[in-house]
Amino acid sequence: MTRKITGSAGNGLLVRPHGPACLSRRRVLAGTAAATALAFSGRIARPAEPIPVRLMALGVGFPFLITSAWKEEGFDKKYGFALQVESIGNLSGQWNALRSGGFDLVMGNFLDVLRQHKEGLKAKAFQFGYNYSDPIVTTAAKPYRKLGDLKGASVGVTKVTFLPVLLYRVGGKKAYGFDLTTDAKISEASPSLLPEMLRTGKLDATYSLHSLVFADLVENRMREVANLSEVLNDAGWQLAMTLYVLSDEWRARHGGEAVRRLAHALGDLNETLRTKDAGWGAYASTARIDPSHNEAFKATFRKLLVPNFGPQNLAPMQEAVDAMAAAAGEPIIGVSKADPAAFDFDSMA
Repeated sequence: MTRKITGSAGNGLLVRPHGPACLSRRRVLAGTAAATALAFSGRIARPAEPIPVRLMALGVGFPFLITSAWKEEGFDKKYGFALQVESIGNLSGQWNALRSGGFDLVMGNFLDVLRQHKEGLKAKAFQFGYNYSDPIVTTAAKPYRKLGDLKGASVGVTKVTFLPVLLYRVGGKKAYGFDLTTDAKISEASPSLLPEMLRTGKLDATYSLHSLVFADLVENRMREVANLSEVLNDAGWQLAMTLYVLSDEWRARHGGEAVRRLAHALGDLNETLRTKDAGWGAYASTARIDPSHNEAFKATFRKLLVPNFGPQNLAPMQEAVDAMAAAAGEPIIGVSKADPAAFDFDSMA
């Protein structure tokens, strides 16, 4: 049984909310580039003038980290682009913006990529962004140690149709024979309300965005019962969760060499985030992380940046889509096929 609990909308730093798009200020990560050469997968020359790339992205969480690091490390100048970032409050409007030609680049999860491709969006996912951790947590005094221990327990989630919750459901069933939605007593609430419900004893455990419970975990007030990345691994599903999606219009306008250079730049940015400090100070500040926990914060979230995007994703992606459709119904999932045509694996090579 699912019972709806109302609460104020969440402002968590890794929130992937739903609802009308709310455009905020435009931040232009400007830069200029001299004409030089860049070598990767053969020699590709940079243009004399920087190529504009219009990115629509959340102004918080990993998107904020990514765009901050791009600016701090001078990636515009390094790769010959002029990245223009439109900060948004949620993700629901970005696909329409991409479809209308107002933007060139967005970040989206693999299921949304498949849905939008099915609906005719002229765009392809062409580079890895980041994965989800999204733990299920409990208070330190509770006895729950693994996902199966939650049978009959009261567990909070955002929505039972939210992608990470669906993946917990079908991944847990495959890996451990435990269906989160049917084997636990589920309550729905906003992301920001769920941790507080756990703290006040209204829940035995809760799904949460990692950033909202990071301090509780590192200070041992809470502990993980399960972690989404581990559940997916135990289910045998290698899934790249968040991907960069580039419009076909931008591809046609600027050509294949520019696409490959942008894919390479984003791959280089990923390595920078995993090995350097660029962006992390700004991110920790917006996340209101205690400075004494900064290193633990970086170590925790860098794990989500290990790239795992390629043709090898298609088979487990299809298995996950099949499992989610069987559990929740194809109308909820919106697709039945992990269509290879929604992805551009060649530009990363």
